[in-house]
Amino acid sequence: MLKWQFTAFLALYLIFSTNFSLRAAEAESSLKSPGQFTLSVNGALLLGGEINRDNFIFKSGYSFFIQPAYEYSNFSIFLHTGVFLLEDEGFLPIGAGLRYYTGNKPSGFHFSFSAGFADAWLRDRTNERYSLDGRWFAMPGFGYRLLISENLKGIFGLNVLHQNAVLRFEHPQSESISSVINFTFLKFSLGVEF
Repeated sequence: MLKWQFTAFLALYLIFSTNFSLRAAEAESSLKSPGQFTLSVNGALLLGGEINRDNFIFKSGYSFFIQPAYEYSNFSIFLHTGVFLLEDEGFLPIGAGLRYYTGNKPSGFHFSFSAGFADAWLRDRTNERYSLDGRWFAMPGFGYRLLISENLKGIFGLNVLHQNAVLRFEHPQSESISSVINFTFLKFSLGVEF
């Protein structure tokens, strides 16, 4: 439980400290740098499932992300955190990524890749012998950014999300049993960028 609380605290700290320091840096260096700081918020539908050695278990869910970013020329470097919620599992990811925009216009296509670590938990806490430990995730994708107004853009995206985790079972009379689980999803996202 302490691990989850620490991860949540770290995620919130990163979001707020990055956002405030980015805004301060933007105010100080607005005349020096052609780059800009942005903040995007998006939600997504997850369709995919759990891949085992001999079968595929369909799972669906949704996610919510916050991404502070620094955009320079056609590139954007971003941090992100949020939550993936599936039927039985939940993940709290913290990661970083790179986005490439095709063309120099505010509206246009982009390609992205992000990776990081995600803490995990089982949403059904009735059986305390089972636990889920999160591990790394990777998320390549592409999308489209649409200029709505001078300070507001719409973001549409399609990513492939791969999440790794370990499921543990604590048996009272023997050693614990653990199994690596791989989740793969198509992530259909919709958001706004400020």
